[in-house]
Amino acid sequence: MQLFLSVVTSGLVNGLIYALVGLAFVLIFRVDGVINLALGECVMLGALFGYSLVSDFGLPLVVGAAGALALGGGIGATTELAVLRTLGNRDPLRMMILTFGIALVLQNVARRIWSTDLYSIGGFPGVPAVIRIIYDRTVVQGQAVWVAAFAAFVFGIWAVVLRITSMGRELRAVSDDREMAEAVGVPSRRLVLGAYVVGCGLAALLGFFVLPLIFFTYAGGTLLGLKGLVAALVGGLYRPLGPLAGGLLLGIGEAATAGYYSADWKDVSVFAVLITVLLVRPNGILPEVRST
Repeated sequence: MQLFLSVVTSGLVNGLIYALVGLAFVLIFRVDGVINLALGECVMLGALFGYSLVSDFGLPLVVGAAGALALGGGIGATTELAVLRTLGNRDPLRMMILTFGIALVLQNVARRIWSTDLYSIGGFPGVPAVIRIIYDRTVVQGQAVWVAAFAAFVFGIWAVVLRITSMGRELRAVSDDREMAEAVGVPSRRLVLGAYVVGCGLAALLGFFVLPLIFFTYAGGTLLGLKGLVAALVGGLYRPLGPLAGGLLLGIGEAATAGYYSADWKDVSVFAVLITVLLVRPNGILPEVRST
């Protein structure tokens, strides 16, 4: 029972992290049709920049979070305005390759600034550093509560914006048929820019939130970004809550593999799930919905 509870709790926490990264992928893909491979590096830079603000300069946590968010948003705006928008032919494959190049640039910049050291900070205030549940048999880091609250807030806002607001209707219109949406006056360019700013900003802010849980290096965002992409693909790129379903499935599967078999195989299990889903349900485990 203790092992089962540990698998479930750690799987849920990791699954929410993958889900949030996956949501950033989905947000950009739905609006621009591009898989932004630099999102993992946005997570890493948000974590390291937030660390510097809080630990090196002694600034409050809220400033570290705001700095991470601003940095990620700036990277997103620069990516869209200075690189992708200048292309005459916005071929999705070509743009995806460009974002991979941007990821390499960001990774090398981070290495120049933060070297190859490991970075982490203490947990956020408001919850105990360690939470013991079920007669003290299972231990959960208190920061997991902050991550869960952050995920609930982000996915709640995403659902409300997409289903209720005029911006959500415009996002769905651009996702379904960009040319038709532009013909009826939807500001597609502004929405595309906003998607990159919000997506990259979300990824960077997530990096700061998980900094007490994960030791980051300049290369720490690559695998996390890939797992977020897998969560988006498994859940379905056109399903609003697809990243959440995909992320939780991956997190539980990864934790179960590590707990019941071997931790050496946990990353393999993630990509095994992806291959299986792509073979059985290419559109994701949830039904494909292009318009709601």
